[in-house]
Amino acid sequence: MADQINVPSILDSIENFDPKAMSLSDIPRILIAVMEVVEKVKGMSGIEKKTLVIEIVTEIVDDSDLAGYYENFILSMIPNLIDQLVEADKGHLKLNNKLNSGIMSMLSKLVCKCTKCTGCKKK
Repeated sequence: MADQINVPSILDSIENFDPKAMSLSDIPRILIAVMEVVEKVKGMSGIEKKTLVIEIVTEIVDDSDLAGYYENFILSMIPNLIDQLVEADKGHLKLNNKLNSGIMSMLSKLVCKCTKCTGCKKK
């Protein structure tokens, strides 16, 4: 199934992303982009979609400069990150309000990459 997903088009859809200069900070944006594409695939269970996302992200990391030193670290985090993103999307992730605002600000900057981002949603 992973061969039916156009990985280059996913990477092209990520704003301000250069696959040749991929860094650790790009992993959340890549993961979210892959999850959004796989979510649209019909006829797959949640577990199958999670497995597919892991396969695709593994392929992306393997083809990058991050393969090797960071690879085990990154790939060990992916399943848990997927679970946390799914819970957040369902509204089930509850954080301390002070902690929540700081984390959300940081995550929005990672995902958005807008120079003035504070969760701006591309104003």
